[in-house]
Amino acid sequence: MTRKETIEKLDELIAYLNVCRGFRIIFYEIERAVNSTLKGLPISASTRSAIRNVRASVELPREVLLCSGFEAVEAERNKKTVVALIDILNREKEMQNQAMQDEAQKENLAQQKRSNKIQIWTLICSIVAALAALYPIIESLIKKIFN
Repeated sequence: MTRKETIEKLDELIAYLNVCRGFRIIFYEIERAVNSTLKGLPISASTRSAIRNVRASVELPREVLLCSGFEAVEAERNKKTVVALIDILNREKEMQNQAMQDEAQKENLAQQKRSNKIQIWTLICSIVAALAALYPIIESLIKKIFN
């Protein structure tokens, strides 16, 4: 899978998560969608690890825990988890974009080096051709001078 395709899949997943943020969707469904989308993508190990650990790391303010029922607490936790997932995926997308730009820059540099070699060989061939064209003139001048 190319980096461009990976970035497109990450964009789709981020859009899905943004929609999920506004609804009370069971986190299991969100987690399943994230895992199935990321399954075949060439993303970094740190991103995979962060996504696995994000649910446990989301902490809610004490006031929410004291003043709300279980459903409200769970909904708030889900919302914060989705926001954290979106942040992680956006960072991964930025890393993929940077890697894609780096690869393009390396390819451009390699192409420029090939072009420079071709120009050098063209210059050498031009010099040889010019000397070959001047040889008869120089030979006749030398004959006139020494004869």
